[in-house]
Amino acid sequence: MGIVLGLATAYQNLNWSDELTLDFHAHQVAPNSIYATTSLGAAAEDRGLDSAAISLFMEALAQRPDYWTANVNLGYVYYKQGRFAEAERYFERSAASDPTDGKQFLYLGLARIQLGRLSEAESAIRTALLVRPNGRNYHFALGFILEQEKNLPAAAQEFRLELAEYPQDDRTRKELAKVEALMQKSTPSPAPAEGHH
Repeated sequence: MGIVLGLATAYQNLNWSDELTLDFHAHQVAPNSIYATTSLGAAAEDRGLDSAAISLFMEALAQRPDYWTANVNLGYVYYKQGRFAEAERYFERSAASDPTDGKQFLYLGLARIQLGRLSEAESAIRTALLVRPNGRNYHFALGFILEQEKNLPAAAQEFRLELAEYPQDDRTRKELAKVEALMQKSTPSPAPAEGHH
């Protein structure tokens, strides 16, 4: 409750069209509503008030541990803070409660990359692509994992798929060029033909 009072003090002068103020008011009216609590947490996170957001998401999850929105939002906050093990936990929980959001699987995979668990990361990214085949950065992330696993032809294919959807993506173009150069280096040159006498 102290977090909520702190938010009230910090933002008491904002007008009613401000989302944080509206969400704070909704939370005051219905303090036991997980929806109001989670909305206030999301508004706090948007303003960079991460510790308040974490407390509010935890408060919502204390009432309903499988609540998708609080789990996924908490995962994003932890990911942004570099707390990848915590992020993984909440992305797993959100995925278990609603497996239809591709972005949670993308971030689950990204968290696992950071934790050094590439095969599990690959599995999560492949699930993201099943859920949302044209998601931005999904093929890039899979290509990056495959590149780390030294599967260069498959990595190049994923980068090409990303560029087919998002042709202006310079980062993907550079990564594809790097992988293609590595593939060129690893292909042995044909031996020169011996002349006939």
